[in-house]
Amino acid sequence: MKQLSVGLLFLFLLLGGQAAAQLNLKIGYSLSVLDPQNLNETVKAFNEANPWYDDKLKDLNLFNGLLIGFRNKWEGVALEFTWSTKFASQRIEGIRPDDNKSVFRENFYRIQSFSFGPEFYFGNIGIGATLDASDVTIRTLKSQEPNEIPVLDEFTLSTHLFASYHIKTGDFMSLCFRPFVQLPFDRINTFSFEEELFPGTTNDSADYDDNFLNFGLMIIFYNGNQ
Repeated sequence: MKQLSVGLLFLFLLLGGQAAAQLNLKIGYSLSVLDPQNLNETVKAFNEANPWYDDKLKDLNLFNGLLIGFRNKWEGVALEFTWSTKFASQRIEGIRPDDNKSVFRENFYRIQSFSFGPEFYFGNIGIGATLDASDVTIRTLKSQEPNEIPVLDEFTLSTHLFASYHIKTGDFMSLCFRPFVQLPFDRINTFSFEEELFPGTTNDSADYDDNFLNFGLMIIFYNGNQ
């Protein structure tokens, strides 16, 4: 609910200046790299404790995702509102030695954000920043469960810092390459993921605060008057 309220506020502020600016629809793809060290240590420990799986759970190091939003553009500056989702998933299967049954586990990771902020233009080059209202979630699906199990759901604020290179491809279309870094304002505690993989663990939950800083590249198309 917090994320939705912030998103609606951002949209209202963006569209409020529509009459004095060019309004563009934006849609794109993102690829980003991260390293939540405590979560990845949990993954490593799970692999060591369960060598009978055919494959190993991989470290969470790569997100890809989609984004859609609006841009209000004036001369030399623009305001953007964006909804984005970055996600990753992992699936492993194996024959459980206790009962010789075939089992599987699939983990789903996601960062969903509503973002709002300015971009300043210097020819084809742009620089900017956004304020993000983000939801970090982990869900898992197991062979003995009919539905996905929510493991982690944390709201956090963050910021994207970025540079852009814009290519005008026509009067009503442009392409943007945007390297970025997303900086969370808080750490995310991933102890619930440890508890899911190791039920009954007695480890200290305070040791599981993770940094979900991520950086990468967005490729964005803008539709409308350029």
